[in-house]
Amino acid sequence: MKRKLIFVALAALAVIVCWRILSCNSSKPVISFYYWKTVFELTEKEHQLLADLEVKRLYIRYFDVISSEQGLKPDAIVQFKEKPTCEVVPVVYITTDAMIAKGGYASNFALADSVLLLINNISKAQGIEYKEVQFDCDWNESTEEEYFAFIDLIQERSPDLLVTSTIRLHQVKYQERTGIPNVHSGTLMYYNMGRIAADSLNSIYDRDIARQYIAGLDDYNLPLNIAIPVFSWGVQSRGNAVVDLLNKIDFNQLKSDTLFNQVSDRVFEAKHNGIFDDVYFAQGDRLKLEYASPEDIRTAIQDISEYLQETPKEIILYDLDELNFENQIYEKEFFHSLCTSF
Repeated sequence: MKRKLIFVALAALAVIVCWRILSCNSSKPVISFYYWKTVFELTEKEHQLLADLEVKRLYIRYFDVISSEQGLKPDAIVQFKEKPTCEVVPVVYITTDAMIAKGGYASNFALADSVLLLINNISKAQGIEYKEVQFDCDWNESTEEEYFAFIDLIQERSPDLLVTSTIRLHQVKYQERTGIPNVHSGTLMYYNMGRIAADSLNSIYDRDIARQYIAGLDDYNLPLNIAIPVFSWGVQSRGNAVVDLLNKIDFNQLKSDTLFNQVSDRVFEAKHNGIFDDVYFAQGDRLKLEYASPEDIRTAIQDISEYLQETPKEIILYDLDELNFENQIYEKEFFHSLCTSF
């Protein structure tokens, strides 16, 4: 009898251990992507990326809301050349100018109805069913009331829809001033945290700057997912002045272009006047590449995990573009390994 009781106890313990292991595994974040182009058409490599990273969800920017002389209007509406095979979360980017120009609470009704109608029309035309909508707005103290009122109306008009919002680092640190939106969850945008400058700063990711803000995650009363950068850009400077910002630079093309001397890992200098990527460079102009390296990304996730209250459900990569994965090489299990940090 004693042996039988011991066996039963051990079996029960094994069940508990297995349950805990499975629970821990199921609570790990999954990898998702933002898609931020105006035409949705994936390359073969991008399809393969989704398969390799086991991506089940795409956050697709549907359109922007901007301010114009004619009032608020949608801009850069996405065109679908193919139907997404993943679950889709429509994202609407609302400019700060649009929030300022909106003209008071009453206009929220018209804006909320117009935004929901356009999201629905785009989705219906493509046969896309969606359960969640995300709004991307860099609100501050002066636009908080307008943005939050808009969010509330969206939820009143579509009570079955999950409404989420992007969250920036300054909104975490200064939450008492900027407030926390009444949404289902947020996505912390862990990039674009510094100024664009001709010096050695990296405006996409700077650990020292980030660590000045993330302590506020300790008491940020909203479940958060994490968005991390896999994109890059180039800052063109002349002397100490920024001349232009170049997106979608092919690193290999840049390194092989005879216009430039490579003066450091990330800095290239024009040897003479010339054109690169349809942009004019004068002799002596510099092009500084800015990006978050794999080591930067790993460090960023480790820093976030120290302060975040709850394990995020998703780590969202910004953004889905095969060029990003040609410019930088990630180990096969790199992104999945990030999920074990929580």
